Amino acid sequence: MDIPLEPSRWYTGLTTDTLIVWTEPTTNLDIALSFQDAEGCEDIWQFIGEVQRHLNNLPGTSPIAPHAP
Repeated sequence: MDIPLEPSRWYTGLTTDTLIVWTEPTTNLDIALSFQDAEGCEDIWQFIGEVQRHLNNLPGTSPIAPHAP
């Protein structure tokens, strides 16, 4: 899967211990990443947050961060 992290994309968060869900703004499709274990899911969730914080600190961007359900 090749979907870039963007500061404008809202990640609905960890809906379970092993699922990250978001809606693609251009297609309005719900997409989910499913993990075998909670630790791997949490690692990716933290990575998404770090990337979005970095993108939000770039000039000309407005602050948007991942949020939990």
